[in-house]
Amino acid sequence: MNKRPFLFLACLTLLFPMTCEAAKNVAVEVTPAVGYRQDSLKWTANDKSSGQWKNIKFIEYGAKAKAVIKDRYVFNFDVMVGNLIGGSFQDNNYLNPLLASSVPAQKGSSLSFRPNFGIGYKFKPKRCFALVSQLGFFYELLYLKTKKVNSGPFSELKDTVQWFGPWIGLDTTTKLTQRLTLDLGGAYQLAFYRNSATWNTPFIQTQNRTNQKATGQGVAGRVRLQYEVVKSVSLGGEADIAWKWTNSGHSTRKFADTPTVKNTLTKVTARTWGARLVLTKAF
Repeated sequence: MNKRPFLFLACLTLLFPMTCEAAKNVAVEVTPAVGYRQDSLKWTANDKSSGQWKNIKFIEYGAKAKAVIKDRYVFNFDVMVGNLIGGSFQDNNYLNPLLASSVPAQKGSSLSFRPNFGIGYKFKPKRCFALVSQLGFFYELLYLKTKKVNSGPFSELKDTVQWFGPWIGLDTTTKLTQRLTLDLGGAYQLAFYRNSATWNTPFIQTQNRTNQKATGQGVAGRVRLQYEVVKSVSLGGEADIAWKWTNSGHSTRKFADTPTVKNTLTKVTARTWGARLVLTKAF
């Protein structure tokens, strides 16, 4: 008599309760999101020259995932992508105090990419209130281009801006009613800044280049309000804002047909804010 089928059924019988118990101990949420984001960035060098991306607007979309193990250990992962719909680059005394100019950003070929990961521990002092202490890592990439122009020092600027680093934060979740939930969060970031760009000066064929590097910090906050429309499905909205800054760094520039120029990057400031519609499915 072949005993293998009976052994297989016995293994399934033993594993099924363990699988069910593991499933009970893990809660998963997946949240697609779509909305609007606006960024601004300004850098200043020790020779008083500066450049500024102003009111860079994106249509933003992506997804967020959260897993909670044993109602205590929290894992978050977000990925958001944005397509540029407006904005401009302005130089302030970059080459000549009398020749400051503004160049429109190029729509369609500029984008943003923002993944974010966090792990945390959940405290639940009350049934309707939870507190999560977290640490994680963020990354922000802006790939920005300007239009081709026939005046001013900048034409066809291609700029790659990166911020990245670890963060620590605190999130709270409050059940306002049986179906309505409010989430609040804040974080402090150690922010590393990198910027590399190329551009043309009208009527000069050789490309100009610049590279910037600095270390700074940042703060971020967010709010989300959701309503459970049916069991395990919630609809809502969220908003966030963040500031980042550096106090010193390094900048190198290579102008057309001239040696490389090294400067001290005295300050970089950046601000971003966004608002989105979110739809959460709990498993």
